[in-house]
Amino acid sequence: VSDANLARYGISPRELARAMTDGSSVSKAGMQTKAYCVFIASFGSEADKIQRELPRGRGFVCMQTNELPKIVKHILTSEIA
Repeated sequence: VSDANLARYGISPRELARAMTDGSSVSKAGMQTKAYCVFIASFGSEADKIQRELPRGRGFVCMQTNELPKIVKHILTSEIA
């Protein structure tokens, strides 16, 4: 979960996407884990721009708090299906 101000933290969207897909996240059970990003705030369209550079289906923009449970449900159920 982030405020989508990656530039302020010195992180490029490309670096974040690479970290999300580098394959180094393996659980103790030997299963590969997946990372997801939920951006809960944005200056202008910054969050949308970052989302477009992330792996498809792994970045979400949440501008209204009532959307957050729906996003989390989507993430969890997409992994089960």
